[in-house]
Order: sequence, then structure tokens, then C-alpha cells
Amino acid sequence: MNAKKIFKYILIIVLCVLVVYLFVAVRPLNRELSFKPEWTIDIYSSQLSPLPEKEPGVGDELIPFRIGNTLGFVTGSGVLVNRQNLAYDGTVGNNLYCLYSQTQIKSDFYGTDGKLSVSIKDSGFPFITDYGIYIFSPGGDSVAAYDFQGNLVWERQSSDVITAFNDSESGTILGYSNGQLTYIDKNGETVFSFIPGGSQYPLIFGAAISSDGRYAACISGVENQRFILISIKDKQYKIIHHEYLSQDIKTNLLVQFDNDSGYVYYQRAEGLGVVSLKTKKVHIIPVKGRVAYIGTDNSNLTAVLSITGDGENIVSIYENPYYLLAETKFSCNDSYLIQRGNSIYLGIDKTLSKINLLEQ
Repeated sequence: MNAKKIFKYILIIVLCVLVVYLFVAVRPLNRELSFKPEWTIDIYSSQLSPLPEKEPGVGDELIPFRIGNTLGFVTGSGVLVNRQNLAYDGTVGNNLYCLYSQTQIKSDFYGTDGKLSVSIKDSGFPFITDYGIYIFSPGGDSVAAYDFQGNLVWERQSSDVITAFNDSESGTILGYSNGQLTYIDKNGETVFSFIPGGSQYPLIFGAAISSDGRYAACISGVENQRFILISIKDKQYKIIHHEYLSQDIKTNLLVQFDNDSGYVYYQRAEGLGVVSLKTKKVHIIPVKGRVAYIGTDNSNLTAVLSITGDGENIVSIYENPYYLLAETKFSCNDSYLIQRGNSIYLGIDKTLSKINLLEQ
């Protein structure tokens, strides 16, 4: 073979390699990530320490937790500052907690230091979020929203049971057993209320509202269950994407927007669906089991906790937002996960650990 032919073959090989590289390079290579435990405490045997006199620093941010029948607060440096055992049930938020019974006629909310902060004279089951306090009626067909000072903001009553709930900075979204989806803004005004339809039996299994109030999403119906994405502008709404799901799931389902309102997540039979709000492209993450938590505190890393039917718990870390970087599995009776930036706080039965996510 002469030199020209050899050169020709080499050139063809180089061009082929270059073409393959260009196609591969379109998708950036995943970074490596490792779990680095910082501390672990036993929430039952650890000694309680009072709050520091000065405001806690970044490392001492107070983290709420709820593991089994125990809730409380721990600092970012691993100091347990409050622990409450539940006789019936309770709810905990960033700065408040409430213990309640099945027959109470008012709800008392306490601060992280254990001192009474506010009382609300309303019978029902309280629930604390990052944006307010809600009291759900014992029958599940009405809800009242309060600010953190205990002032009533709005209330809604219905003849149908509330089956889905979510709130954000922009307001609150409710789903009902009759298939009705209602969005109430932060001032208590109803932005929309309609029944998406499209299925044999209407019922809302999960719903969410974005932080900027520009998007809502839900999973609705039995027999032809579907995921629906809605755009909102000037109190006008429009379905901009919908998808019939491959299999009905007849239980409460997680639907959640990320903090930047760039993606929406939703539970489906194949795992976790992720929809880009910009392109409407759907990605499916093969998550096993029921999705219990999605961390959207960090724009680069997303922590997911899922629980399978046989008691296996899986913590998965994703990037942008559906490339798997790391995963760990464990078995336990009770689990808890909350994400703060590049750190996760993982509760496993009686222990709580801070684990830093190190990108390499």
C-alpha cells in the first residue's frame, strides 16, 4: 500500500473519530461526586443544648427534622437544640413546630426555643410550610390559611375532599376529589378553579405551583391518568403541555417545581418525570419506589429520597437535573431528608447525619 492510500485511510479514521466526538461532546460528561459525612447524632440520647445567645452563623443554621414520632431542630454543626416526642402527631417548619391531638379546638405553635409563639383558635389539623400555617378541617373538605403571626389570610370550604396541596411564595394550589384544581394567590384571591378532565374518573392526585406563580402542574384522573402543565399570566391560564401516563397510580403523588422555576418534577410509574418549562421536553429518571422528597435548594445538585415497598430507601443525587451522580441505599423503618445547598441532612430511624456533597 502506497503512502497516499495510507494517508487516506488515516484521514478517514481521524474524521470518523472527530464526528463521534462532536456528537458525544453535545452532552457534557458528568462530574464525579462523593458523600462526606460531617457528623451523626442520636436524636433520642443526645443532650439538648440551648440556642446560642447570638444569631447562628452559616454553619449553625437551624435545621428542622421529623423522624418517626420525633421532631425538633438541630444546628448545622450538629447541636440538638429541641426535641419533641409525639403523642398523636405534629408538624414542623423552619422556625415553628406544633404538636396536636385528634380532638383539639386550637393549635399552639412554638418557636425553636420551645417558647409559645402563636395560638390559633381553629379546630383541625395544622400544617406548617415555608410560607405560612394551614389548618385543615377534620373532614378534609376545608382549609384556612394563616400568616406566622396567626392572622387569617383566607379560607375555603367545599363539599369535596382536598386530595392535593402545595404552596410557594406566590400562593397555594388545591386539588379535590371531584377533579377540581384551584389556585389561590398569596392575597387570598382565586386565580383559577377548573376541572382538567380527560380521564374516566376525575381526581387530583398531586399538584404544585411555581415560586413565581407563572406555572402550575397536576396529576389528575383514573383510567387515562395524565400529567398537566399550566401557564398563568394576568389571571389567565392555559394548558401548555399534557401527557397521558402509562399506568394509573391511585395514591397521593409528588409534584414539585424547582426554586428557579426551570423544571417541574412528578411521580410516575416509570420513576420520576422531569419537564423543562422552556422546551417542554420530558425526561424520565428511573427512580424506584415512592418519591418522598426532592431537594431543590441548589441549582446544580438535586437530592431525591425514594422508598420501595420492601423498606429499601434510596438517596440519589442528580445534576442538571436528571444526570445521576451518586446513589446510596439502606433499609430502615423511618427516614428523612432535607437539602441545604451542597449538604444533605439524612435521618435514619434514631440517627440524624449531615453529609456534604463533594464534586470532583
